[in-house]
Amino acid sequence: MVYPDARLSFLFPAELKAVISSYSENFILRKVNGDAVIIESNRDLSEAFLRLASAKQVFLMLKDFSQIHELLLRKFRSRIGYYIPFTISILNFNENPSKAGEVIREIKEFSPWIRISLIAPQLELRLFDDSIGVRMPVGRDIILDRDPKYRPYAPPTAMESLLSRALVNLTRLTPGHIFLDPFCGTGSIALEAAEMGLRVICIDINPRIVEEAKMLIQEYYGHRNVDISVGDARSLDLEDESIDGIATDPPYGISSPTYGTPLNLLYREFLSEANRVLKPDACLVICHTPSIPLEKYALEMGFRYEYSFSMRVHSRLTRLISVLRVR
Repeated sequence: MVYPDARLSFLFPAELKAVISSYSENFILRKVNGDAVIIESNRDLSEAFLRLASAKQVFLMLKDFSQIHELLLRKFRSRIGYYIPFTISILNFNENPSKAGEVIREIKEFSPWIRISLIAPQLELRLFDDSIGVRMPVGRDIILDRDPKYRPYAPPTAMESLLSRALVNLTRLTPGHIFLDPFCGTGSIALEAAEMGLRVICIDINPRIVEEAKMLIQEYYGHRNVDISVGDARSLDLEDESIDGIATDPPYGISSPTYGTPLNLLYREFLSEANRVLKPDACLVICHTPSIPLEKYALEMGFRYEYSFSMRVHSRLTRLISVLRVR
């Protein structure tokens, strides 16, 4: 069962489907308890959950207590043979204390070396109507460690790390794929792509900004699978059909310079170039304002327009996030 982060709930269904489909072809999503989603799959999706930006909590649903015992044996396989107690806690214990007490007793019957710890549990459980949920790690906390407020340098316009990760996830790429951000700025999106194991190419037309991106990605975080250079997104020095996916945040013309190019022309020319370098059926995830008729431009330039999301940045700016696919 997966619960969305309230701040990115508008992106949650699309990001969840994009990430899960990257790891499993056969899965079923069922919505329960409002926004929560149950995922049914025969694949281990723990890696997928670590990628998610819009998920706040994830629980592995177990039907009986013996499964918890088996899970602990797998999780702590190196310790098998040693009498070392493992610790659990039950989240929201006060919601149903009698059932929680019954669960603790039954778990101890299967695993007498389990102990309860509210301070440092190795597994956290949650009671559901017909099952037990084991809380799994998600990517949110690790991603937040890279938020602009924790970086050595970040301008006020730097994109937050959770949103940057969600944009990359919407491209449906997995480790080893070639990712491009042709309006990279100081590298917020490129950083998340690199952390996910993608081979990253990031470009910006401003030489000063490129140097700042290099400092952030290469020197501070130590990534070496990132190629950062000065370039024009309308004329990319890349071969045809060489890129697996693009996620980018172009200038909006409000406070960002467009170097004399009319905003609509900038988007049209970029979309044409993006269509050239992307592989067939590849995704382009792009931010823009409502003043840009992106769906019209996308169709003209050879893309299939899939969907858009709207988010309010501040009183004078609404950001749209559109997902396109090469036809």
